[in-house]
Amino acid sequence: MCRPSIPIKRRPRWLISLSWILLLPLLTFPAVGQAQFNYTINTNSGTTNVTITGYTGSGGSVIIPGTITGWPVAGIGDSAFSSSGSLTNVTIPDSVTSIGSFAFSSCSNLTGVTIPSSVRSMGSFAFSSCTSLTNITILGGVAGLENGVVQNCTSLASVTIPNSVTNIGPSAFSGCTNLTGVTMGHYVSTIGSFAFSGCTRLTGVTIPNSVISIGTQAFSSCSGLASVAIASGVTSIGSDAFINCSSLTSINIPDSVTSLGDLAFNNCTNLTSATIGNGVVSLGNSAFQWCASLTNVTIGNRVTSIGSDAFSSCTRLTGVTIPNSVTNIGSFAFASCVSLASVTIPNSVISIGRYAFYSCVNLASLTIPDGVTGIGDGAFDSCTSLSSLTIPRSVTSIGGSAFSFCSSLTSVTVGHSVTNIGDYAFSSCTGLKGVYFQGNVPSIGSSIFYGANSVTVYYLPGTTGWAPAFGGQPTKQLSPSLQITAVGVRTNQFGFVITGSSNLVIVVQACTELAHPIWSPVGTNTLTDGFSYFGDPAWANFPGRFYRVLSP
Repeated sequence: MCRPSIPIKRRPRWLISLSWILLLPLLTFPAVGQAQFNYTINTNSGTTNVTITGYTGSGGSVIIPGTITGWPVAGIGDSAFSSSGSLTNVTIPDSVTSIGSFAFSSCSNLTGVTIPSSVRSMGSFAFSSCTSLTNITILGGVAGLENGVVQNCTSLASVTIPNSVTNIGPSAFSGCTNLTGVTMGHYVSTIGSFAFSGCTRLTGVTIPNSVISIGTQAFSSCSGLASVAIASGVTSIGSDAFINCSSLTSINIPDSVTSLGDLAFNNCTNLTSATIGNGVVSLGNSAFQWCASLTNVTIGNRVTSIGSDAFSSCTRLTGVTIPNSVTNIGSFAFASCVSLASVTIPNSVISIGRYAFYSCVNLASLTIPDGVTGIGDGAFDSCTSLSSLTIPRSVTSIGGSAFSFCSSLTSVTVGHSVTNIGDYAFSSCTGLKGVYFQGNVPSIGSSIFYGANSVTVYYLPGTTGWAPAFGGQPTKQLSPSLQITAVGVRTNQFGFVITGSSNLVIVVQACTELAHPIWSPVGTNTLTDGFSYFGDPAWANFPGRFYRVLSP
């Protein structure tokens, strides 16, 4: 029996073809999108993700995918896009948690980038030398800005550092020569070495309370920086921190700062005033050297040492008060401060370093306190306005050339403890007439009175070792006879009559209290025919004043 034929319904060929045509784009699209990236797939503790390791695309505006082969893109590896000169813009997905070192370095046409809040770390030099980068937005997940992260991004105009950042690493923004504004988050604790070095258009910066330390050369050569507000949390300002900030006009170092590094404000040529807080213990070497406009400085009351060259060549500094905490004045500390007319050296000072006040040509009066044990070589060399001087009994040595070229110096009294005077100590003191020694003859170097040919050396009766000549100059024993009479006020001046040996040169000194006296010379008199009147025109300026006469 023949079965009837049953027709079989077939799918039209055009439907099959169409289905393949429709599927092809779905299959090939991921391959095309991923072809411009090299990547690795990482599995750790059961978690799988992707790190982009390289870029082979044609540049322009690039969108980094959130997933590749179904796995999230979590990292942009070291140097992944480095030197991609055709890259103009990049979009980083929220899946990314880390950006590696040099990841986008030298992308010379990259103009802007937003770092999503998912990113927790950016490696060293991640965007360095992106010279067209005008804007970088960090949304607040990054904990630290590593070394040179945007170094030499010369078009970057401003940056806001989010509150997530606790550390600004070394050279993070150095060489960003177009940077005019910086806003720091409230949790930054460290500003690293060279962090903003060479940001020549940066005009002002406020350092928040969270910052503890400002690193070496952190703002060096920021030549446009006119104002800096240092908050009270900072404890350390590193060496060269603000060196060559030539537009900075004033600085207030808070009491929280305990360490002020060498050359911290060196060559800040427009700095006019500086207040050094009461926390600073050591004032670093050359800290304010070459601050040629500095006229006013306040030194905190905990400073124990003024470093070498600390204020040297501050040519407009007219006066300085050194606090009682200071024990050492370093070499060249005030050298070439040519406008310095007065200086108060407290009793706490033990040593005055080499050339400490060299060429302070306007320094007319000086009191060396009874506590200083040594006066360094050239300490007051070329102080051409200094007229009289008393070296106290505490001093044991006077260095070579200590007072050479003090051409206005007429009288010097040397305390009885001096045992050694160095070479050329009083050389070229052309106006020097009398040097009065209160102790035994000291040992001396060569030519201590070279060019000071009018000097007579005087010594007290009962002292030993004296000969007819000392240092090539004649000696004379002081007469023991001296009287002070007619004490009182005459023509609105307090004064008295001094009588003694004829033609004897005597020095009158004054102080304001006797418990801890600081004697200052107020007059030099010659007893012409054994008689001289001393008058003090400034006596009414003091509630009380005491006098003594250095004499035989």
